[in-house]
Amino acid sequence: MELPQLPTDNLYKFMALSGISIIAISLIPFLHAHKLMVEAIRLRGDINILGEQVSWTTNDRKLLQDKIDILEQDVDNLKQSVDAVGEDDAKTSDRGTLVDISDEKSRDLKDTVDQAGKLRDRLEEISELTNEFAELSKNDSISLLQLKAKGKEHLYMMIVVTFEFVVSIWGFIYGIKLARKGFKLWYVKLQVFQDKIIQLKSKEK
Repeated sequence: MELPQLPTDNLYKFMALSGISIIAISLIPFLHAHKLMVEAIRLRGDINILGEQVSWTTNDRKLLQDKIDILEQDVDNLKQSVDAVGEDDAKTSDRGTLVDISDEKSRDLKDTVDQAGKLRDRLEEISELTNEFAELSKNDSISLLQLKAKGKEHLYMMIVVTFEFVVSIWGFIYGIKLARKGFKLWYVKLQVFQDKIIQLKSKEK
């Protein structure tokens, strides 16, 4: 009883065509990885912009807080000066000093009060700005959360891109090897003999 032979012709063709198919299919993850890489570059740009915005706002808030601290110290100093002038006026009035003599101190007191008022006005303006910056700080907190989320997204995207590039490269290399082997076996084991058979038949004729 004769055993059935393997369809070597179809097997070698299958290897060759499978290799070509793997090469074609390996281009799909490559193209997808390319698109993801473009998105990753854009995402990195957004991350850098968000980072700069958070950094700028933090620096502005720090400078503003320093100004507020300086003005509060100036107001406290002026308040102490005003209180000291008031105590001197009280002492001079207790001693029965003439009104004309205390006019100069009254003018100094008035100037001091005016300066304190101006500084307080400026302090109120900066306080309003501080409130605005407090609102901005909330937005910065949201931006910071977005920054972290985009950072994780970018990391995951780069992992996927790396994986797809590796799969694509290995698939391309394996497809070339498989196709090359299939075509080589097809030619060496089949085509050469078929060509000889055709030549012999043509000579017999």
